[in-house]
Amino acid sequence: MWGKLTVLWWMCGMGLAASPAEDLYDQSTRTLQDNYFGYSAQDLPALVETHHQQLQAVCKPRADSCPVELGRDALEHLLAELNDPHTYYLYPEESVERDRAQAGQGPLTPRIGLTTAPVPGGGGRVVLFVRDDGPAFRAGMKPGDLITGVAGKSLSAREDGGSLIAEYSQKHLPFELTIKRGTDILHFTLQAEVLTQAPLPTLTTGAGLPNDVGLLQIPDFEAYQEVGFKVHNLVKEAQSKNLKALIVDLRNNEGGLLVELLSAVAAFAPNPALLSMGKTETTRLEYRRGSLQVRINNQFAGQYYAMTFPQMWTGKLAVLVNKDTASSGEYFAYYLQKLGVTVIGEPTAGLLNTASQTFDLPDRGALVITTVKSASPDGTFYPERLTPDIMISDDLLARAGNLVDPLVQRALEELDLTL
Repeated sequence: MWGKLTVLWWMCGMGLAASPAEDLYDQSTRTLQDNYFGYSAQDLPALVETHHQQLQAVCKPRADSCPVELGRDALEHLLAELNDPHTYYLYPEESVERDRAQAGQGPLTPRIGLTTAPVPGGGGRVVLFVRDDGPAFRAGMKPGDLITGVAGKSLSAREDGGSLIAEYSQKHLPFELTIKRGTDILHFTLQAEVLTQAPLPTLTTGAGLPNDVGLLQIPDFEAYQEVGFKVHNLVKEAQSKNLKALIVDLRNNEGGLLVELLSAVAAFAPNPALLSMGKTETTRLEYRRGSLQVRINNQFAGQYYAMTFPQMWTGKLAVLVNKDTASSGEYFAYYLQKLGVTVIGEPTAGLLNTASQTFDLPDRGALVITTVKSASPDGTFYPERLTPDIMISDDLLARAGNLVDPLVQRALEELDLTL
């Protein structure tokens, strides 16, 4: 994703629309038609007109007081019919949360630093990711841990485990998590805190992995000038520990900023680059001699930032993906796959061939619009999604209680490493 632009009220020669709902719809759809450059087969002008007429009919009895919420509803119905997952509306609170993430800031609510998912069929929540700056990490929790109880309440027959963890996190008091790890039952006492930084990549060693293997998890590429630096620092750490292999885990990575993707992949591939082909220009984002540079229509247009102490991994490498690996997560895996790195897991989400830009709206929400089609440096367009070299279902039930789940185990086999 590229940066954000602000949509201003259009007043020159046209006047404002009749109501807040129509104002929002008109500004949003004008911005959408001016900037959309995706693969949707729908007739965008016809969709805009159809939903505009429907909105006018709904708003007619309310004249100039038709609430902005109805304009949002009309816009979201239009976007659903457009059927481009890279183009969507962000409510004001979602826009603020994304702004904070891309500024490297975390949510303002107390958290314990875990990303979890319910185990199919019940039985608890499996830990997908543990931040290395939060209470859960300091207590010793690991990816793959199965949470079976919260504050003495069993999760075996509950579907609200995530809400229960959030509820106790907001109490500002210590509470206990009961964990299954392998055959062991463990108890951790945690107290949530506000984590001011956005989640960043982590490196896990031990915990069932061979001594010379690290699991490098990248939860997303959102935090500007943070994700790439952290990946390079973790590669340096892996080298200092004399690790022979890294398994890069991109499962559930829904993407983020292209510049962070490129700076991160530069720790594994020399001078990576990608093309973004828009309506009127082609942008080349490239990593050269430690800096992230931009060329527009083959002319140098500046640089984002320079890496301090860039690293280059030279050991064995494998990449894990699943159906929720999207956008920049797909780019990362696809770039390395083209260089011969084995990718293991499920076909990805299907946002590999486009990128989007965010436009602020007058209601303080934002419109994310597909503005470019993605291509390799030679101009070859990317496919819609990545197909792994080795197809394995990412079964949450198999992950529950085990860091070395079937995908990690298959990566170890592919790298000729054993437990």
